Amino acid sequence: MEAAGKTKIRDQIALSISSDLELVRNQVNLWKTVSNNLNSNGLPLNGEMSYEPTAAMCSNNTLAKDFLNDNIFSGQEILNNTESESNIVNTIVVPNTDIEITRTISSKAKNYNLLNIHYKINAESLKQSDQRTTLMMPAQAWCP
Repeated sequence: MEAAGKTKIRDQIALSISSDLELVRNQVNLWKTVSNNLNSNGLPLNGEMSYEPTAAMCSNNTLAKDFLNDNIFSGQEILNNTESESNIVNTIVVPNTDIEITRTISSKAKNYNLLNIHYKINAESLKQSDQRTTLMMPAQAWCP
C-alpha cells in the first residue's frame, strides 16, 4: 500500500513540475515578440512568431539574462544577480501534500543566451531528487 501512495505522490510531483515548466516555456516563447503580429489570444496572425530583441542583447549575448531581469517574474520570486550568474528562485507546493519543489532558473556567464532550469524536490519521504533542463531563447534567432 505504501508503494502505491509513493507512486501517487511521484505522479503529483511530476505533474507540478510539468505544469510549471510549461508556464516558463510560454513566458520564454512570448518574450520580445512583435506584439502587432499577435491576435487577441496571443497567437501569431500569420502562423509565425516574430521577435524584436534589442541590438545590445544580441551583441552581448545576454538574452536569457535579460529575460530574467525583465520583471516577468516580479513579485513572485527572488532575483539574484552576480558577475557570473543571474538566477530566480521560487518554491512550488505540490497540491494536497507538504512537499515543496524549489525551482531555480539561471543564466550563467559562459552562455547568457541559455536558461538553465533546476527543480529540487524537498520531501523527507522520498529520495532527494533533482530534474534539470535547458531552454534556448527563441528571440535569439532574430539577432543579426
